Amino acid sequence: MLADRDCFIFGFYWISLALPDVPGAELIRILRRRTNAGIVAAAEQLSADAFTLAVTAGADMCLSKPLPVNDALLALMAIQRRCVRAFESAQSWQLDHRAGALIAPDGSVIPLTAADMALMDCFLARGDDPVPREALRHCLRQGGVTPRDDAMNACVYRLRRRIELATQRTAPLRAQHEVGYVFKELLRSA
Repeated sequence: MLADRDCFIFGFYWISLALPDVPGAELIRILRRRTNAGIVAAAEQLSADAFTLAVTAGADMCLSKPLPVNDALLALMAIQRRCVRAFESAQSWQLDHRAGALIAPDGSVIPLTAADMALMDCFLARGDDPVPREALRHCLRQGGVTPRDDAMNACVYRLRRRIELATQRTAPLRAQHEVGYVFKELLRSA
């Protein structure tokens, strides 16, 4: 199994701790080094040692055999929730207000100025929808003064450039003709 290059493509693994060739805990360690998939370990008798061994090796959960079908289904659903959240988190941009930073899906951290944070809050509030220029200018308002379009465009340009320098990828900020700007990827609040 481990020699097959496709053995690490699955989203979920159910591993017995009592395997004949490779100890279950070792197989879990190998899988965990190569994948973030869900892993449930099953033991003939679930002792504190078996549980500790499985979870320390990287299993998400350790259950005893034989396992009632309902319990197995609940375990699968719990692991799937974790895997889906981890995948979504890995695929989204995170706006971290406490740190004053934007975190890219690859983990790159982009420090934000106050103006950048104001722009990102506008994009976060609108979701997938374009943010009109007037709304962006209102977000950038300081001391009761609303900036002109050229100042707002300059702020967007600097933010886009900062993202591209930090991540080595095209910034997901796009101009929407005759409307404003849109953040084209999934953005969440951290």
